[in-house]
Amino acid sequence: MIERKLNVKSCVFPIIFGAVAAIGCWAFVTPNDFASAGVEGISILLERLIGWKVNYWQLALNVPLCVFAFFCISKKFAFLTGLYTVSYMIAYALCDNYANGALQYVSGGRNTIYPVVLEGVLTGVVYGVLFRDGASTGGVDIVSKFINKRNPRFNFFYINFAINASIAIVSCFVFPELTDGRKTYSYAPACMCVLCDFISNVIGDKILKGGESACKFFVISDRISEIEKDIAENLVHTSTRFVGYGSYSNQEKDCLMCVVTRNEIVDFENILKKYPDCFSYVENVNKVIGYFDRIKPRRR
Repeated sequence: MIERKLNVKSCVFPIIFGAVAAIGCWAFVTPNDFASAGVEGISILLERLIGWKVNYWQLALNVPLCVFAFFCISKKFAFLTGLYTVSYMIAYALCDNYANGALQYVSGGRNTIYPVVLEGVLTGVVYGVLFRDGASTGGVDIVSKFINKRNPRFNFFYINFAINASIAIVSCFVFPELTDGRKTYSYAPACMCVLCDFISNVIGDKILKGGESACKFFVISDRISEIEKDIAENLVHTSTRFVGYGSYSNQEKDCLMCVVTRNEIVDFENILKKYPDCFSYVENVNKVIGYFDRIKPRRR
């Protein structure tokens, strides 16, 4: 039995975004002689080298990985990723057989940055939405999920970088240019691959972490009560106070933590400048969950 909470929305998203990813690859990538990242990029290279269509390579590479995910990661995760893979295959086949190139953007060597950017944005949206909903695009994402489940501290970035760097390097030799009837090789396909991967990672990461990013200030001072009051009156924010212990002074120190929006960073720094004895540092907060609002101004 597939895991709980597998509702209609969970099933519809992989189908829709599988079709979106397939249309993006068919319209922007394959006509312009470059490879995107991940299994899709590997499939594009294999199509050029062997001749099988991208969608069939996607299916051939993802099916074993989905079976692996079913037993080693999560039945729900594997099922939703399988839906994405099937949807991708069908949508790509429909475009390839019936669209007759009507929707394809062929740069013809001019403005080649446009299909790269468009594909990067589309892929990033697909990544972000699917990961937030408990699915994936298959391939490298399944390996990443498995490693993260077994060892959360392991940084998968290095494996992901190695795979995508290999795709970028190989693409230089798979997509040669014809100059006076002779094949010449350039680094343009590799640059397009790297740029596409970078854009998709930035967009996907933003969607995955959400737009409610903020900053956390940590303050140590002998005048914490004054700072706390200043924050409440000027930023209309509350804060959390606790007691720390100085390892050098062997004395207790009042500490304060406050999370503010990025637009309030300068205002918070201006408050701290009034107290030259304080020590403070700031950290990025990717997402705020739960109650995060301004307190009601106190009546005077």
